[in-house]
Amino acid sequence: MEVKDLLTSLVQEIVDTPSDVDIQEIDGEFGKIFQIALHKEDVGKVIGKKGRTISSLRTLFKGIARKQGFGLELEIVE
Repeated sequence: MEVKDLLTSLVQEIVDTPSDVDIQEIDGEFGKIFQIALHKEDVGKVIGKKGRTISSLRTLFKGIARKQGFGLELEIVE
């Protein structure tokens, strides 16, 4: 499974409006940047209390990316 597909699946499980989840993959200077676009009411759910949810997603996906040989950054865009 591709990193983008896995990320999309996990984010869609977190939010109330999964059809509005759109993830763009961009090649950055130090690896890939995944920009996560969501319904505005779902942003808080993905960020989580004190940023714990997005922090956990970043940790998980940085580990996956490292095993596949590239750097990764997750960004939430509105």
